[in-house]
Formats: sequence, structure tokens, C-alpha cells
Amino acid sequence: MADRRSARARSSAGAPYDLNRPENWTVEKLREELRKNNVSFRQSDKKSVLLKKVKDLTSSRSRVDHEERPVQLASGSSNRNGFQDGGDHRQLMQTISTLTETVSKLQDELRIVSSKVHSDQATSSDAVDTGWLIAQEQQRPGDDHHDGFTLQSALRNPSQSVEDGPLPTSGPTSRPCTEAMPSIFEPHRDLKNHAEHLIDASIESSTAATYRAGLDCFLRFILMSRMCSAFDKLPVINEDILVYFVSHCQLMLKLRYETIKTYLAGVRFFYLKDGQCLMFKDFERLHCVLRGVKKQQCNLRSKRLPITFSILSQMCDCLNKGIFSPMLDLMFDCICKMAFFGFLRCGEFTTNFHKQKDFLTIQDVTFSEDESFYILRLNSSKTDPFRHGIDIKIFENSYLNPVKTMKRYLDRRLNLCHTQDHAALFIDDKGYPMSRQFFLFHVKQILCRLGFDETRYSGHSFRIGAATSAAAVGIQDHLIQSLGRWNSDCYTRYIRINQNTIKSAQTKMCSL
Repeated sequence: MADRRSARARSSAGAPYDLNRPENWTVEKLREELRKNNVSFRQSDKKSVLLKKVKDLTSSRSRVDHEERPVQLASGSSNRNGFQDGGDHRQLMQTISTLTETVSKLQDELRIVSSKVHSDQATSSDAVDTGWLIAQEQQRPGDDHHDGFTLQSALRNPSQSVEDGPLPTSGPTSRPCTEAMPSIFEPHRDLKNHAEHLIDASIESSTAATYRAGLDCFLRFILMSRMCSAFDKLPVINEDILVYFVSHCQLMLKLRYETIKTYLAGVRFFYLKDGQCLMFKDFERLHCVLRGVKKQQCNLRSKRLPITFSILSQMCDCLNKGIFSPMLDLMFDCICKMAFFGFLRCGEFTTNFHKQKDFLTIQDVTFSEDESFYILRLNSSKTDPFRHGIDIKIFENSYLNPVKTMKRYLDRRLNLCHTQDHAALFIDDKGYPMSRQFFLFHVKQILCRLGFDETRYSGHSFRIGAATSAAAVGIQDHLIQSLGRWNSDCYTRYIRINQNTIKSAQTKMCSL
């Protein structure tokens, strides 16, 4: 025993010092090699543990490089590894040889399946045929059996399995992302882009701009809070982050409850577009925080006053006397009557920016043969999400003559401007389609000229005034709902009841 130890010591002492051998590396170099290949280790690991991991990594590389060639074990390898010739050693060698051949055959089958998948992907989107795999397995000569387990038998009997060994340590060849979609299910780029286009088309351009502002505010909050240093895609969030964002909006930004809810809707929309579904309905804590914001915040918002028939008559008389240029006076006279009798929303006849493609054109107005009414075609509306189009009939009356006013405006517009039918119906002083700001600015100037508080009125005041005037003269509720194109009973919020009506109702209650 002593002689063998001394011989082994003499042989190692006579061997040259090789820096390429891991046994001669320092602990720091072993750690550096493991970091380079993404192999995890502990800082407290000893050199022997680190050396074993480096050797395992080297052996795994050699197996990948020589996967095409079967492993040949020399007869003297057992002696070099310290094994003694015997029955246990021969049985172990046979088992290793059998496993090596099995791995080689499975690798061949995997290459066949991969080539078939890639060829099918280039021609069609059909799935890989299981019968094709069986036929390929049957056509391979010599691939008969390994302990009774073949690819064909596995496909026939999925319950049959082979005992697995321990999983290898993850290395540089590991899958980088467990959430990545397999290549066989990866959609075509055109389909993905078209799906995103359809998602964008599901909301209005103005809503998309508001949602984008909400998302930008949310991402700025993420960066300022240092929850994420930098990101090239939307970060993963949870309920707590949303709760803190709501608190930030209310405490620091002084945003209203309605604005915060809109911003949250924008965050949810863009995460849904990115493939991350946020189940807001399951976030009970977030709902409690929102209710607290709603109760604490002062929501005493001044209601918009209606432009009733009496106010509209004064506005039309003022325009007929002249406020702006003759063309602008006639155009606003026509717009005010159309908005009132058509129960129109401000966004249905104005634009938010000059490059907006969806606006009213001259050809959207058609007159009846006897000119007793005209039809206004709305190509897009809040209650028409699928863009079928809505026709609104505005009849002539002897009080304000809305049909004659529209006819006179179009005649002067076509004679002076020589425009075509696809041109904008209402334009500003620069020839662009009339914007919301341009319309409100001139309407408030008219109201100010008449002595009204213009800050209490908005573009929606015409629609509110139409509903209020209709209710004041006793028009039935279902007819008001139909005139205003309301899908629910929310039209009741548009009706403003004055004090005289309340006094008259209370007096009638005493007459029983």
C-alpha cells in the first residue's frame, strides 16, 4: 500500500505543471469560469465543489460536441478510473453502453421531427402528423428495441415510460425564457401586426390618446419610484403597484377620481394589448382605495347649463344682426340650430385636430324633394361602435327655420368657395375642418355678448338644452330617449328642472 502511494506521488511529482487543467486553477478562476457559463454556485463553496462543477461542465460540452459519434470505452478505462475488473463493473459498462445508444437514437428521432416541423412551417400551418413519425421510425433499419421501448410503442401506449435520472445543471444551452411561445405556435408577423391594428381600432382615436396619457403617467411613476430601472417592454405589475399609483395620482398629482379611473383603464388596455391580462375585478384592495378617493375628493363639480330654446333664439337673433364675418355668422347660425334639433354631441360635428379624417362633409347632408327636412348622415357616433352610420332627420319649423338656414349656408358655401362634395361641411377661418376649440370659442363669445356666464356652458349644452326643452313641453320620455339616441335611461341626467316647474308640481300635489 505504501509502495503504491509513493509511486502515485512520484508520477504526479514528475508531471509538468499545466495551467489548462482545472486542477491547477485558483478558486477565483474556477468561479469566473462558472459565471461565464451561467452555472450557479455559492460563495462559500470549497475548491473541491467548484472543481467538480467545472469538470461536469467540461464533460457536458464534450458530449454535445461528440453527439454524432457513439461513445467508445476502452478496455483499460476501468483501470484508469480506479475500477477493478469484475461482474459489477462489466454490468455497469453494459448499462452505460445501452443508455448511450438510446440517447443517440432519441437524438436522431428529434432531428427528424425538427426537420419535418420546419418544412411544414414553410409550406402550411398544419400540425405534425403522428403517423409520419411512426412511419419514419418503422423505416429505420436496426432501430428495433431497447428493453422493449421504441418510439412506435410510446405513441401507442403513452403510459409506458422510461425511468428518468437526475436533471443536469442548467447551462448556457438552457432555454432563456420559459414564457416564450414555441416556434411551432409562433404566429406570422403580418397576423400579429393585424391583430394589434384591430385592437387599436376597438377604441376611438380620442380615447386612445387619453389612454396613452394614462400609460405615460403610470410608467413615469414606475421610474420615479425605482420599482424598475429601465425596460423595453411593459413591466410586470401587481395590485400593490396599482394601489400606490392611485395614491400618487390623488396625493401628488391632485387628479380627480374620474381621471384616475380613466388612467387605470388606459393601463389595462395597453397591458391587454401586450398580452398581459389585468383582472381588475379581483383587486378588492384597489377598489377600496378608489372608493376612498371618491369619498375624500370634493366632487362638487358645477353642472353645465343647458342652452334651451329661449337661449337658442337669442343667439340666432344676435347672429342675424352680425357678430363675426357674414359667412361665420351664417355658419354658426346653421350649426346651433342643427346641434339643438338634432340632439348632437359636440364631437359629432367638430374635430379634435386638423389631420383627423373623420369629419362631416357636404355630401353628408341631403334634402328631401319638397325641402321639408334634411338628413344628416353621421358616419361615426358614440352609440354606433361598429360604424354602420346614423341618419338624423331635422324638419323645418316656423320658429327658427333650420332647413332653410342649412340650404342658404350650403348655397353660399358652394358659390363662394367652389368646394366639392367631399369637402368639410364646417370649416374654420383657415379652411380646415372646424375644431372643437374653434367652435367653443365663438359660442362663448356669443353667450358673453348676450350677458350669460359663458364659463357655465360647453359644447354639450346644446344636447342638454334639447332634452330639457323637450321635457318642459311634456314630450314623453321614450321619445326623448329616441331623439337623443340614448341606449339607456341616462338621458334623465340631461334634463334640468327649474324652480318654477318644481313649484308648479308641488302646487298640483295640493289640489287633490
